[in-house]
Amino acid sequence: MKNAIKLPFHFDANRMKQELESISDSFQLIKNQYTQNSLLGMHLILPNANGLLNEQGESFYMTEELKQCPYLQEVLHTFQCNKFSFRTQNLLPGGTIGLHDDGDKGLKHNWIRLNITVSSNEEVYTYYNHEQIPMKNGECWLPDVTKVHEMKNKSNETRWLLLVDCDLNDWWKNILKDYDLDFENESKYKYQTLEELENIKVCFLDQGLANDHMLVQEVEAEIAQRK
Repeated sequence: MKNAIKLPFHFDANRMKQELESISDSFQLIKNQYTQNSLLGMHLILPNANGLLNEQGESFYMTEELKQCPYLQEVLHTFQCNKFSFRTQNLLPGGTIGLHDDGDKGLKHNWIRLNITVSSNEEVYTYYNHEQIPMKNGECWLPDVTKVHEMKNKSNETRWLLLVDCDLNDWWKNILKDYDLDFENESKYKYQTLEELENIKVCFLDQGLANDHMLVQEVEAEIAQRK
């Protein structure tokens, strides 16, 4: 997967910001080792008890704040899948989010983590795998959050952002096929590094598998494709 994919969804940035501003009294400081007290936000949905589904087949319920924001509800329901999280993260002027990765919150683990830019500018810098990704207002991006990433707000304005965590279902797989992500024919070794592939091949051969064995051929094909 690329460092980040711009998806074919575009939202009204002004409407999103207006609704978020109307509930901003509920925003709280997001504290972790990467943000240095420069990130404000809140969760807009919360999980149902024991993972139970509601009448709409959803495993979450809207907060009272989200109930006041009809357009943000439209944004959320754009994505035809189960949603795990819908939250806002607003990076204050001069603030940074230090270099980190999001562990298992990626496609490998059937997880979609979306970034929807509400309000940003040219002095806000977002990097995934050290590549600058120009996320503009109203755009929806699927970054590879398993790679290291960081954000820097060098402007005097707050950067407003929505994050959506989704289930990687058939609806998503159909959309992502347009971005060379073929989940039906993907290699079982696609997430291994080249070094790991070489070690796997040696392990197979140590087990007495011949060079023409199917497993060895699969690994060799993946190695050849990477080189």
